[in-house]
Formats: sequence, structure tokens, C-alpha cells
Amino acid sequence: RHHSSAVEERVSSSVEEGEEQQSSKVFLLPSDATSSALAKAYRSLAFQTLADQVKSSVRSHPGNEWMFNLSKVEEQPLRWARELLGKDERNGSRRPRSGSALLEKTPVRMDLSHSCWSDIFFLGMDYPEAARVINCSVDLAVQKAVGEGGGGGGEGGNGGDEGEESVRPTPPIECRLQLTTANPGTIRLTSVDLKSSVLLTHVSQVFNYGADYLGLLKAGLVASGIVPSGLEKSCEVEDISIKDLLSIMMPTTNTIQSNDDNNNAC
Repeated sequence: RHHSSAVEERVSSSVEEGEEQQSSKVFLLPSDATSSALAKAYRSLAFQTLADQVKSSVRSHPGNEWMFNLSKVEEQPLRWARELLGKDERNGSRRPRSGSALLEKTPVRMDLSHSCWSDIFFLGMDYPEAARVINCSVDLAVQKAVGEGGGGGGEGGNGGDEGEESVRPTPPIECRLQLTTANPGTIRLTSVDLKSSVLLTHVSQVFNYGADYLGLLKAGLVASGIVPSGLEKSCEVEDISIKDLLSIMMPTTNTIQSNDDNNNAC
């Protein structure tokens, strides 16, 4: 019994000492400079992770291997479609056709249910079994408010055929590609919704997705093959001018005639 009480006193004493030591601990928070550096590092890591996942997604699609094997602009197989080009009457060379543009329209995705954003690209690529979502692609019909504009056209107020056309569902997302003579040797990316625009002069700028709000448009240039992913590594040695890349994609008369027989036209 005497031994037991001595052990209890010793245990009680050690517990009290431990509580005193724990209460005397001081937790130091990182300084503003350290916090800022960590934030910048994690932001860069997030964009690099996104870039790596985009590459993995594009590379895995059949027929896209050439984008990653290409290392020189001279190896670019794509040429601008002849519908986007006109003919210079002075020397017969090809040049951008005024007013011509490639227009792509697509529906917008609407989520009916999702797993707390687990379907976004970051998580969906790393943990696809958790990215369970019910969604659909929808067109939108934008209708005028009552009393706004026109409103005539019969008892129903539909304005006849013209009124029916204005409320017909259409794909809300539009992307235009146009060749122009303004700022030659460059690529200008513009987002109407974000009211943002950037002028690209070198290939390395395309792969800097986090430099502005137009990272998604830059990813589109890479995924479409206009700026192949393989050129990113080449830019680490020496940056490549956008002008050099675009000039390679300008077809000669012979390549324009042969575009009907191959799939190399943009």
C-alpha cells in the first residue's frame, strides 16, 4: 500500500509538471514576409499543377502525340485554312482576308448536383472516382423584359418571325479566331466577359497561365495545336517569337490546294 501511494504521488507530480510546461509554450506565427512568400509559392504550384494536368489530358487524347514531340517551329504541321486567307493582288502572296473569322459556338454547362466542387479539374484528375456530378449542356434564350423595345406584331406580342428568332435558344459561349494585319507577328487574346485583353509576342507567354485572367484562352491555343506543347521546353533554352510560328502556318499556294486532301488545316 505504501508503494502504491508513492507511485500515485509521482504520477500526479509529473502530470502537473507537464501541464505547466505545456502552458508555458509560445507559438510563433510566421512573419508577413514569410506568409507572403508561402502564398506566392503555393499559387505558383497551383497553376503548375493545372498546367501539368492539362498536358496529361491533351496528351492522352488519340492523335495529339505530335504536339508533344514537336520541338521546332519548322515542324509545325498546321496551316491556316484558305477560307481565312485572301490573295495579295500585287505579288500573289496569301494574306488575312478582311472580315473572315472562324466562329465556334458551344452550350454552357449547368450543374444539377455536384460533390462539393470535387469535379473541378484539380480534384477530378487526381481523384476521379469522387468527382461525381450530374450536369447538362444547355442553350440559352434571352428574352426582352415586358415593355422593353418593340413588343408589337400581333395579339401575342411575339413580333412575328422576328420575335420568335429573338427568343430561340442558342449556344451562349462564342469563340472567334480571326487573322488580321493589325499588330503583325502577334496573337491577341480577348475576353469580352472579363473585359481583359493581352498581346502575345513570344511563345513563352502562352505557357504562363497565371500571368493574367486569360489562362483558359492560352490553354485553348495549346490544346488546339496552334502553339504546340512541345515548344514550351524549347523556350527554356531560347524564347521563340510568335512571328516565326505564325509565318510557318501561313500556307503557300500549293499547301492551300492540298488542304482538301489532309487534316492539317486549322
